[in-house]
Amino acid sequence: MALPHTRGGLGLGLSPVTLAWTAAIIGFVGYLTVSQRDRAAHAAA
Repeated sequence: MALPHTRGGLGLGLSPVTLAWTAAIIGFVGYLTVSQRDRAAHAAA
């Protein structure tokens, strides 16, 4: 994505791609932290 068109990329540049991925990762981790959807439900014994 960050590579120039001549090298098969989208030509977006390294900084915007890095910022976008960082924001996506932080958002995903934040979502999992708040929703706790990644935790298994414990059965009542």
